[in-house]
Amino acid sequence: MAAVFITGGATGIGAASVRKFAANGFDVAVFDINAQAVADLAQEGHSGSITYFDTDVGQRSAPVDCGGG
Repeated sequence: MAAVFITGGATGIGAASVRKFAANGFDVAVFDINAQAVADLAQEGHSGSITYFDTDVGQRSAPVDCGGG
């Protein structure tokens, strides 16, 4: 199955997106600063996987810190 990357995916619209993609079998990479909220999402039991990356997407260095540059 395909993979998606969601920034700010711990709460609100981001979390709803994580749930929708994971429920449809996508492997979801979540970039956020709220580890507990993402862990709670992962425990909901989806057919896709949810992987957390501790990232403050408000910082310009965030993509580099996650290995993207």
